[in-house]
Amino acid sequence: MLFETKDLFKRVKENSELEESFNILKENLIYGQQLARIGSWTYDIKTGETFWTEEVYHILGCCPQDLDGKLQNFLPYVHPDDLERVKKVTQEAIKGKEYAVDYRIITPDGKVKYVYEKTKVLYGEDNNPIKTIGIIPRYYKTKTNRK
Repeated sequence: MLFETKDLFKRVKENSELEESFNILKENLIYGQQLARIGSWTYDIKTGETFWTEEVYHILGCCPQDLDGKLQNFLPYVHPDDLERVKKVTQEAIKGKEYAVDYRIITPDGKVKYVYEKTKVLYGEDNNPIKTIGIIPRYYKTKTNRK
C-alpha cells in the first residue's frame, strides 16, 4: 500500500509538471503568434472539427463563437470572388494534398484583407490523411503590399 501511494504521488507530480510545461508552451505560442501576426488552425478530417488560434480570430475580426469549431462557419469570411478556389483547395487538402493560396477575406466591419495560407497534411499509421494544419503568416491591406 505504501509503495502504491508513493507511486501515485509521483504520477500526480509528473502530471502537474506536464500541465505546467503545457501552459508555458501555450502562452509562448499565443505571444509569438501575436508578435509575428501568424494565425494557425487544425482541421480534424474524421470529426470535421476545426481549432483556430486566437490570432486567426484577430485577423478575421471575429470571436471563437462566430466560428464555433466548424470550417463552414469560416467560409462566409472569404471574399465571394475567391470562395470557389478556397473551397477547392480545402477539399483537396482533405484528400491529402497540401496547398498554399492567396485569397481575400472580408471582416465583419467590411474591411477587405489579403491573406496567404499554407497547409500541411498529417497522416495516420495507415497512411491516410487524418488532419490538416495551416498557417496564415500575415495579412496584407492591399495585394501590392505583399512582397
